[in-house]
Amino acid sequence: MRDTWSSLFTGKQDCVCKSCRASFNKIASSPERRYVKGTELEGALDSIFCFYSYNSSMQNYFQRYKGEGDHILHLVFSKELRLREPCVPIPSYQDSSFKRSFCHVDELFCGNNLLHLLKKTTSIKQSSRNLAQRIQSSNPFELLPGAQVPEKIVLIDDIFTTGVTMNQAAAILKKHGAKQVHGICLVETLEKNDETETRKGIKL
Repeated sequence: MRDTWSSLFTGKQDCVCKSCRASFNKIASSPERRYVKGTELEGALDSIFCFYSYNSSMQNYFQRYKGEGDHILHLVFSKELRLREPCVPIPSYQDSSFKRSFCHVDELFCGNNLLHLLKKTTSIKQSSRNLAQRIQSSNPFELLPGAQVPEKIVLIDDIFTTGVTMNQAAAILKKHGAKQVHGICLVETLEKNDETETRKGIKL
């Protein structure tokens, strides 16, 4: 990736060169995850769609965007992530020690009508847990006080791994009146035989 400050002077929204953009693996996938089958989360999420697979280029992107707080990199995918329906972001846990100065999911989907309906009640990151721990964990989401839940909702997030987070959020929204909850993520991590393996090399 080129120095991101250069786009401030050129007036262009693209922060990457053609070769770097080509290194992202576009898949347009509707991944199926069976991990919540037979649990209370089964059926919470009606569908999921992802634009890219998680490869080394995407790892570097998220390290800079989320790990180092390089805010302007939200523009890299902004044109692709414009949706017709209002979107509900998966929230991050925030407290007085929260270091990043922006909400990374909100900024990725900044060209959309965002509805903030949920809050996260724990600071524990799903990426620090294996599959069993994710499935067995209590639901970390709550509805914001006074939130009005529409019947049809599009949940948005950055990375789709096991699907537990999306299904947990969808379960809360359906509990409060949503009839359909569909998910859209920028990136899908490919399934592995060892389901305890999570994304490596990113400090978030």
